[in-house]
Amino acid sequence: MNLHVRNFKTDDMARRRRNKSGGTAYLLFIGKVFFFGIAIFGVVTLRISINEKIERLNRQAVLVKVRIHEIDREIENIKIDRERLTCWPHIKKKVEAFKLALRFPSPEQVHPLLDGIPGRRDLTREKTRDVSKR
Repeated sequence: MNLHVRNFKTDDMARRRRNKSGGTAYLLFIGKVFFFGIAIFGVVTLRISINEKIERLNRQAVLVKVRIHEIDREIENIKIDRERLTCWPHIKKKVEAFKLALRFPSPEQVHPLLDGIPGRRDLTREKTRDVSKR
């Protein structure tokens, strides 16, 4: 015959300890999974946000390039108009249309462009005096 005396109080306390530690481990595992899930969700959300911003900037870049092209065309047209308006035949037509009398400039109105070369400066002044006396 086997006489074995069990202490139910000790067995009950050990069982409770095992259940408590098992529950803590389970909650710890759930917490880790939840944390990694939130981290992955945050990374995915950040990636989507960055992609949206990149697409928006690409669309704006295309619009800016189109605007730059339009401005370049306007500049070319303005240069062509400037050349047309400053050419001598156009000026001559306007002088004739408004009946303007052209005359040579007085010596006070003429300034030599070659100030660095003394001989050329005197020669230029003499020529301007001769031209203005006509």
